[in-house]
Amino acid sequence: MITGLSQIETAVSAMKLGAFDYLSKPFDPDELKLAVGRAMERRRLLQENLTLKTEVSSRYRSRTSSARARRMQAVYRLIAQCAPTTAPCC
Repeated sequence: MITGLSQIETAVSAMKLGAFDYLSKPFDPDELKLAVGRAMERRRLLQENLTLKTEVSSRYRSRTSSARARRMQAVYRLIAQCAPTTAPCC
């Protein structure tokens, strides 16, 4: 978010509402470049995380269906329960 207001309350509110960064005018162009670079890296990491989760999920799902031993099926179920996360990557 870029704004002409340089108030802490506004920055906190914007971040709570999902703003990635908060820049107040006048800002240094290098500061903007850094903020955009961080945002792009975060987006790349989130996409990579989703891709890897999908890949891991499909691998364990196919192994679970082909596994015959009850103990191994229990291990795969436990892994599937532990794998999903909503934790931020950055």
